[in-house]
Amino acid sequence: MLKITEQQIKAEVKDFTQSMMNIFQKTQPTAKMLDIGINEINGVQIGYLIS
Repeated sequence: MLKITEQQIKAEVKDFTQSMMNIFQKTQPTAKMLDIGINEINGVQIGYLIS
């Protein structure tokens, strides 16, 4: 499920994305992580996970 939020994250995007990956792996241990990264779109950094 994807949830888009406009709230500011006080942590660095890289750290937040890594934390979300760790949570995902703990809650979905059989899922295979295909990619994790950060893109910048219109001057905004966006972290992503692909499984």
